[in-house]
Amino acid sequence: MTVSSSPDLRVGRSLELLASLKQTCFEFAKKEDQLTRDISVRRHATNRKYRDAMDKAEARLSDLIAETNAGLEGEEERVTAIYAARRARVERVGASRLRNLPRRARETKERWLGDLQMKRFQTERKYESDLKAADARFAKFSADLTEQRAALFALTRRARSAFVGSLAFGGALRQGRTATSAEGTDAQNPDALFDELRAQLAAAEEQLTTFQKAPMAKVFRGLTAPKAAATATASALTEAAWLHDACSTAAHARYEQERQILQENFEASSAAILEQWNRADEVEADFERRSRNKIESQAPRILSKIDTVLGPRLAAVTAGREGRIAQLQSDADARKSQFTETYNAEIGALAEEEKNRWAELESSWKSAITPIYEAIGAMNTALAARFPAWNAQCVEAWTPPTESMAAAKFAHLDLDLTRPPESAPRDPRLALPGSPQVSIPLALTFPDRGSLLFETTDSGGSTVLGTLDNIILRLLSTTPPGKIAFTIIDPVGLGQGFAGLMHLADYEESLINRRIWTQREQIDERLGELSEHIEKVIQMYLRNEYATITEYNAQAGSVAEKYHFLVVADFPANFGETAAKRLQSIAASGPRCGIFTLIHWDQRQPLPDGFVPDELRKSSITIRRQNNAFVLDKTQTEAGATLVFDTPPEPELAVDLIHKIGKSSIDSNRVQVPFSQIAPPSAEFWTNDTTHELKIAVGRTGATKHQYLAIGKGTRQHALFAGKTGSGKSTLFHVIITNLALACSPDQVEFYLIDFKKGVEFKCYATKRLPHARVIAIESDREFALSVLQRVDDELKRRGDMFRKLGVQDIAGYKKAGGTEPMPRSLLMIDEFQEFFVEDD
Repeated sequence: MTVSSSPDLRVGRSLELLASLKQTCFEFAKKEDQLTRDISVRRHATNRKYRDAMDKAEARLSDLIAETNAGLEGEEERVTAIYAARRARVERVGASRLRNLPRRARETKERWLGDLQMKRFQTERKYESDLKAADARFAKFSADLTEQRAALFALTRRARSAFVGSLAFGGALRQGRTATSAEGTDAQNPDALFDELRAQLAAAEEQLTTFQKAPMAKVFRGLTAPKAAATATASALTEAAWLHDACSTAAHARYEQERQILQENFEASSAAILEQWNRADEVEADFERRSRNKIESQAPRILSKIDTVLGPRLAAVTAGREGRIAQLQSDADARKSQFTETYNAEIGALAEEEKNRWAELESSWKSAITPIYEAIGAMNTALAARFPAWNAQCVEAWTPPTESMAAAKFAHLDLDLTRPPESAPRDPRLALPGSPQVSIPLALTFPDRGSLLFETTDSGGSTVLGTLDNIILRLLSTTPPGKIAFTIIDPVGLGQGFAGLMHLADYEESLINRRIWTQREQIDERLGELSEHIEKVIQMYLRNEYATITEYNAQAGSVAEKYHFLVVADFPANFGETAAKRLQSIAASGPRCGIFTLIHWDQRQPLPDGFVPDELRKSSITIRRQNNAFVLDKTQTEAGATLVFDTPPEPELAVDLIHKIGKSSIDSNRVQVPFSQIAPPSAEFWTNDTTHELKIAVGRTGATKHQYLAIGKGTRQHALFAGKTGSGKSTLFHVIITNLALACSPDQVEFYLIDFKKGVEFKCYATKRLPHARVIAIESDREFALSVLQRVDDELKRRGDMFRKLGVQDIAGYKKAGGTEPMPRSLLMIDEFQEFFVEDD
């Protein structure tokens, strides 16, 4: 239903206006009396006020002077006490610090010794760590040297074998290291000697390898071996042997030197720590001496400063006494002068003030009462236009509305402002802007307050049933066809009170849910259906996107949900425990989902177990019978107003109106969704990919979502559409073909279309030469259609052979394996496929 922006037609607003009207009249009547009394009292009070003010000024001056003197004496005592406390605190702190000085000196000595112990520990740890590092370096160097010695021995054996019998090689080897070969080598540096050792071994290796690779190496063996090669090789080996021994000697020397240096450093550090350890007593004494000197010199200095500040502070307090008293006298004189001026002004302005206050009260009255009358008038005007009194002319002129009304008027509250306690003010300056007899309309409003509950201790009679009938007719006459439905339950009257509405079933039975329900089982079923509808709306439509069905419908357009009204007479007759709980749930959750209740509760009948009446009251406008009159529930109304229900139409007029509404509702439940709402935009034509699935929008689901047909993935490979003639099967085929042709290129989807309706459905695709269509069988010849099936089967076999060659199973695998031939999805569509089986072949 359309939500109206203005005016506010809720019952709560009507009651608010009623309360405001009564309260405004009551308050301004009080203000009228108050103003009259106040003016008479003011003249008498002005003189007394002036005399009292002057007396109070004198008394106040005396009190302030006495208070000032007492306060200044107290200030002197306070300042003196503050500085005395400071002196005592300084002396107390100094004495305390002197008492604690030996302990603090001992703590200083202990911290000194603790630090030295930590240094000693760290020094020992470092010494041990450095020794381990020196040992590790020496062990690694020795291992590397052993490895080079093995290489020297192996190379010497190879050289002896290569130069066997050579006098030059043997002589050079026996001669040993020459003096010239030692030049340029640091005999004290083991790392340099080690590098030279590896260089000499490499040189010997190179000399020997070069000799062995020479073409005549095997010819000139023994004594005839080349002298130069033998001599050079022997010299390199001799130098390497010397370097190995020198490396070992230098490494041992460096290792011993490192250990000696570490030992000396450790002993020096230990000696320094020991020296500081022996100074511990000296440190303690020095700390105690310096601290004592500081404490003993600091206290007198602070006490002297306190004494220096105290004197000026006391002098300042005393000096301010006379100035303060003079200021008080001056202030008192000024106040007396002001009182005199105020008194003269009040006496002269009292008459003018009376005039102004009446003018202000009149203005406030008009500002307060006029908007209330205007709001009530706006409500009456708005509702009178949509809900005129029932008459023949109104029924004759009725036409189906295109938009729903956000309210349904059913009654009004009448209030007479000439009768107490709501009496308006009596002074003519506070006249009402309209008639003192005020009528405030009452209406159901949607979706917040669209349910109504009658509470009576009888069957309700014609008033209740007439009001319910009137509300139903108002709802039907102000709601577009197909946008509203009723479920009527009348277990006691067996439908007699609503019999006229059964004419609607002759046109569109869904308007009143087929019939009026009376039996317990029927009531359970109907309430179950409404509960399921609420679940569907909440879970499928509202979810967490929409607060109410009204918001949802504003977005849904052609697929908007209709509103339901549950009408119950003589509750709880024929209501079991389950039905009562369902009714309670519908009343609580239904308004949000577009389901409202119109209930008459006969309180003479016992309630089912577990039923909580307040659940109905919370979501409904509650009306109860009290002293043979109907009133709004005590939580919703004010005393003094009379509730008057709108008069329903005469039975003949009601029947005429029902027939007109019924005729306008024929086929109103039919929903049509424009194809443009599911078709892809032009920028997305031929952009869909069908490699993994064939998915296309075929309609709407919810307010803004599409409903898709998705096949070609997993076990979803085929679809069968069944339905009676005219149910839309062929239309669905056209939607699928057209939407796929727009969304997918011929390389993505191809059609095989078989039409057994003598070509009336698929002929257009042949005429327009749809590029996606491989075959369009528009003849009713069964044999031709069978040949199309054969063609599809041949294509199936062809693709199977291609897939087997590539070792794949589907289109996705084919494309991934590098298949180059276009592989569109093949969609075989058959209209009236049962024609295939008219012959048993």
